[in-house]
Parts: sequence; C-alpha cells; structure tokens
Amino acid sequence: MARAALKELVRTGKLIHLKGGFYTLPRRQELVTGVLRAHPQGFGFVKPADSSLEDIYVHRENMSTALDGDTVAVHCLPPSPSKREKGPEGVIIEIVRRRTSQIVGTLRKSGHFHYVLPDNAAIFQDVLIPDEVLGKARLGDKVIARITAWESKHLNPEGAVVKVLGPSGNIKTDIASVIVRFGLPGGFPKAVGTEVRKLRAAIAPDEIARRRDFRDAPVFTIDPKTAKDFDDAVDLHRDAGGNWVLGVHIADVAHYVAEGGALDAEAADRGTSCYLLNTVIPMLPPKLSNNLCSLRPNTDRLTRSVIMTFSDEGTLQRYDVCRSVINSKRRFTYEEVQEILDGKRKSRFASTLREMAALAGVLRRRRRERGAIDFDVPEPKPLIGASGEVEAFDIERRDDSHSLIEEFMLAANETVARHLTTKQRPTIFRIHEEPDEAKLAEFAEIAHHFGHDIPPAPSPHDIQHVLDQASGAPEAYVLGVAYLRSMKLAKYSADNVGHYGLASDAYLHFTSPIRRYPDLVVHRALDTPPPRGAKARTELLDALETTAKHSSERERAADEAETELRTIATYRYLDTLARQKRPPVLDGIVRDVKSFGLIVSLTDYLIEGVVRVTSLVDDYYRFDRPARRLVGRRRRKVFRAGISLKVRLRRVDLFSRSIELQIV
Repeated sequence: MARAALKELVRTGKLIHLKGGFYTLPRRQELVTGVLRAHPQGFGFVKPADSSLEDIYVHRENMSTALDGDTVAVHCLPPSPSKREKGPEGVIIEIVRRRTSQIVGTLRKSGHFHYVLPDNAAIFQDVLIPDEVLGKARLGDKVIARITAWESKHLNPEGAVVKVLGPSGNIKTDIASVIVRFGLPGGFPKAVGTEVRKLRAAIAPDEIARRRDFRDAPVFTIDPKTAKDFDDAVDLHRDAGGNWVLGVHIADVAHYVAEGGALDAEAADRGTSCYLLNTVIPMLPPKLSNNLCSLRPNTDRLTRSVIMTFSDEGTLQRYDVCRSVINSKRRFTYEEVQEILDGKRKSRFASTLREMAALAGVLRRRRRERGAIDFDVPEPKPLIGASGEVEAFDIERRDDSHSLIEEFMLAANETVARHLTTKQRPTIFRIHEEPDEAKLAEFAEIAHHFGHDIPPAPSPHDIQHVLDQASGAPEAYVLGVAYLRSMKLAKYSADNVGHYGLASDAYLHFTSPIRRYPDLVVHRALDTPPPRGAKARTELLDALETTAKHSSERERAADEAETELRTIATYRYLDTLARQKRPPVLDGIVRDVKSFGLIVSLTDYLIEGVVRVTSLVDDYYRFDRPARRLVGRRRRKVFRAGISLKVRLRRVDLFSRSIELQIV
C-alpha cells in the first residue's frame, strides 16, 4: 500500500526518487517537476506540475536524455538580464518518469547500421538497432522499438525491435502505430466482458413506471451518416402560451454502468472514445455504445431528459431534469435534415424541423449578444475506400442542420450546469480560461495582414466582428485557425471558473455519456445529494478534480491521435497527386509571407505548403519585412497575405511533413 502511494507521488512529480531507495521533495533540491514538451528543433518546455508556475524553457544542450512527454526534474537557472522577457530557463537534472520506453517509427539503414526513425518529430534521436535484435523486421517496416541503453545525450539510444506493425505507407499500419504512440487502449479486459454479458436489453415495467414516458412524443435523432452510437434525441412543440418546449433526451448510461465496477473503472481510465478515420476505439463496449445505450429508432430506450421552455426571444422560462423513457421515431442524418430545411426533401417532421431551426437561430443570436465566440472552422475528412486507402477528401462544413443540434446541446449542457450549481452538488465542469494577451496580439497581427483591424485589448465582440467580416471569404479558415491557436484549451475541472468561448458562467458536458466519461459523472451527480460537512465536500471535490484532470489528459491524447492520423492521410494522398504525370491545379490562399517564400493554405485540404521565392521566375522579388510581402523589382507585382492562388504540387515529403508548391 505504502509502495503504491510512493509510486503515485513520484508519477505526479510530488516526490523525486533518488538512488539508494531514498525520496526527496523537489523544493528541498530546488527543483521543479513537470512534463516535457519537446520541439523537433531540439529544445523543449517543461510544464510544471504546480500550475501557478510558468513553463520552463530547456535549451537542447540541457535536455539530457529526456524524451517528449517524460516527467522530469528541472533545475532553474538564475535569470539573465538579456533573457528577462523570455521566461524561466532550466536544466533537466533527472528523468522522474518515462512516458514510454517504446518508440514507434520506420526501420531504416545507413551503411552497416539499422536504426528506427521515430514517427514523433519531437523525438529527434534515431534509435540504433543491432542486427541481432532486428527480429523479423525489414527495411521500411513500421516497428515498435524498446530503448535498451542510453548512456549519454551525446550518443543515440540503442534499442530492440519488439513488434512489427506492418509495412509503411499503409493506412492500417498507420492506425496501429498511432494507437501505440499515443497510448490508446486495446481490447476490453475480461472482467468488463463478464459485467457486460449480465446486462439485459429488456426494460422492466417497474423501471418505466418510475420515469416520465415520452414514447408517444415525436422524438428523433440527427447524426452523421457514419454514426453508430446515437446518444442524443430531440423533440419540439409549442405550449398553450405559444412558447417553445424543447426536449433533449440523452442515453441513460448510468443505469447500465454501475459506479465502482470493472466497466466503470475501464470507462474512467479510457476517458473518451477515439475516432481514427474508419476505426473507433470506444469508451464503452459495443453492446452498450452501439446497442443498449444507443437511441435507435422504433426502440424503447432509457434516457435522462432536459425539458426547457423558451419564449420567442429565447429566454429560458422554466426547465425540468428527469429520468425518462423514449422511443425514437426517426434516425435523421445531417444531410437529410438540411435537404428538408432547403425544401428539397419531404418529411412528416418538416414543420418541426423548421421550428427547430428558428429556435436554434434565436438561441445562437442570444449567445453572440452575450459575447460568445461563434465561428466555423471546416474540417477535412479523408474518405477511405474499399482498399483501405484514402480515395478522396471531403470538407465538413457546419450548416443549419449542424447548428440546430449544436445549439440544443449547448442549451441542455448549460441548463444542467446551472441546475447542479443551484443545488450545490459538486460535479465536473467544462471550463475555458481567457486567452493570453500575447497570443491575442499574434492573432491581431495575422488579422491585420488580411485587412482587419483589432483594438489592443480586444473583447469577444471585437473578435466576433472580424470573424463575421471574414465569413465566406478565402481567409475565413486561416483566421478561424489562427484564433483557435490563440485560445487556451478547454478542459475539465471540479472548480467552475466559467467558459470564455461560450461567455457562460456555468457549463459542463451532459449530452454524450456514451463517449465521454465526465458526462457520466454529471449524470450521477443529478442523483447525488450534496455532501454533508466540509471534510466530505473536500474529499469529493478532490476525487472529482482527479477524474477531471485524467479525462482532460485522455481527451488531449485522443485529439492528438485523430489529428495525427488525418495529417498522415492528407500528406499521403497529396503525395499520390504529386506523383501524377500532370498534378492537378489546386486552390490556395496565402496565409503568411516569409523571406524564403509564401506560406499557402490549400483550401480543399486545409493543410499548408510553401511556394519558394526561388520558384518565382517571372521577376526578382524582395522581401518587404515591415509589410510582410514580396514585391517584384521590375513589374512591382505584390504577394501578400490573403490573396488567392492557383498552385500545383511540386514535392511532398512524408517524413519532414513539408509540401512544395508551384504557382500556375
């Protein structure tokens, strides 16, 4: 028990394990512990375990043998007058805990030596592989290598191949490598299977009797074409006073997942479902996620419902949160709903959907009026063919059908958050802190290059005004991404500090308990009375904060894995296009101008490439640094941020993740 507690304190950086079996506090050694985020150029930043401290810069010479993601102990250097504005700098003294001793990468050979080139560009040391530990790996294979020795930062680590994932250049291999690299879970443990087999699909009559019965209500779901789990359903009608009565019905996962059981422990550990192209790693086993808890059409399902009454102006007049049972009358896709709203498709739910679109518009307007940021950043979706390879790309854009569901889920989440706050029931909130001034200044500079002026300390309304001005213009995506990068990441916390992006004083996640563990915690909080006494409350808040922190970490890992796989698929697809005898002409927009050329965002793939100044052969171009533009000496032609271009692919480098473009 004591040994386990010591391991946990070392894992979180609260203790440092010294040689000889001794332990010490970081402060006593004047050390700071935290997680290293390495940069491909060799340096890194340590994010301290103490959130009140600034991130610590580590020069490449002071990185020791630490790898990206390791928990390390850092000795902070005395501040230098010349580096006063750059923040604290330190030297890594000890590796407190390795994130992993296994490296995923591609097996290569140089001379007589085999080595593994890591997939993670932030791990900039190749791993040398002696011939006797190659196993069955062949050149070009994607492998997992275990580090066996690393004596000095001046030497490459040595390792052994422990598993061959498959040949590089294959989507299945890419998925397998991303799962390993980001520590995503595999199959479910036997204990979970045992619990799941005991669950019954039939709903007992006495269980229905304890709930509000909405089975005769015109309830339906709206989801993507490829969705297999439907955890939210909606219905809408007008009451006798002419008010909107909106019902949001969410799968009652808590009814099936007992707190403290093996199934609950596994769901808590996973934290979230992960979607990797055509592969899903679910938080809950398929019997639950795709069956018992999925709100399938024409099937009785147990739910938790939020019934909200809104005036014509969108004011919430009253609400009710209750246990319920529904029977979905229709499974809609977003595309079907949009066609109905556009008058291109007939449906018996057409009038209801039009009313829903009207209410969603009112709710959206009210959100914007209170200062919520509302922008649409399209998302590229690689389409996987029967061969398992990317055959085409689709850009998913938010239309009225998406906005409709989004607004209703936001309203339900906010209503439940305020309900639990009023009842003084501790839970896990979804919080979003204000952006850093420096990051906002970077966004303002980018917006200025596109002709948009932002005041020095912009309010959310100022930001929204710029995003609205850019809406529909080529630079809309660039500005949307730039603003996203300026914002802090939303996260889970037991401490409700509000949500900056939504301009909300209380917000949480309630609407997706099939795929997010914090939502399941919120559902349970609805049935849990407030703790009695200060000690009980503190203990509960501490437990919730631990769960919130872990859920945030697992969410980030899943997001990074999904983004990484999308990026791999995009580069591989563009590489195929670049190798064609005559590569297709692509649309692009100049995001930025550097001395070496133009940074161009490809609008159909939402990825960036470079048009090098040396490829502009129609003139000699000089870099106007203050104005961030290239100007032709003879013809005075100008390249600046915001202009649209037609380009062709010259070269795609899969390993360096770089694309060279040629202006048509």
